[in-house]
Amino acid sequence: MDKDITTSRLEEYVELQKESFNAVEAFYLKLKQAYEDHSQESLEAALNTGEENLEKLGEIVQRMQACVSSIERLERSKTIREHVEENRIWLDDCTEEKIAEILFPEVEDGVVNITHTEVAPFYGGQGIAGALTKRAADLFRERGLKCVLSCSYAIKWFSKHPEYSDVLKDPEAEAEKAAMLAGPACSIHNES
Repeated sequence: MDKDITTSRLEEYVELQKESFNAVEAFYLKLKQAYEDHSQESLEAALNTGEENLEKLGEIVQRMQACVSSIERLERSKTIREHVEENRIWLDDCTEEKIAEILFPEVEDGVVNITHTEVAPFYGGQGIAGALTKRAADLFRERGLKCVLSCSYAIKWFSKHPEYSDVLKDPEAEAEKAAMLAGPACSIHNES
């Protein structure tokens, strides 16, 4: 799937290059015509075309930058690594910078508290926080742990995934917390 997305973004980039070439060529042809005609009218038409195409080129450049950014994001995401520690799971990318983490310190014997979930803005909106929270819930099952929730993102996530209620110390108390929450959660951007 990544290859298909990358290919489509590259194809879009090539089309934008063609579009920008056509805009520059149209301006050049108008200028050439004005030069050959030696007329004020042709020169004004060329300048109008130039102004219109300059705006168009600015928009094209922004769209080209978005394509490049999207391709870079896809390439970087191919090298995400997971690190599981005693009381946290975190991810890094090819630059070895932390891009996401979930913290769950032990609060009593056999019970952890999910206190924080965070995803770097560059990676926001890709489902990483959800995948990280699911990974933590699976880890709790593997380790025979129960959890309580302080992190608003985790509270919302568990309320949407009742199949993981068995890892909650008190599912009813966590449901009450979820009912009281409104608005964005923690440092998560555009994720469910």
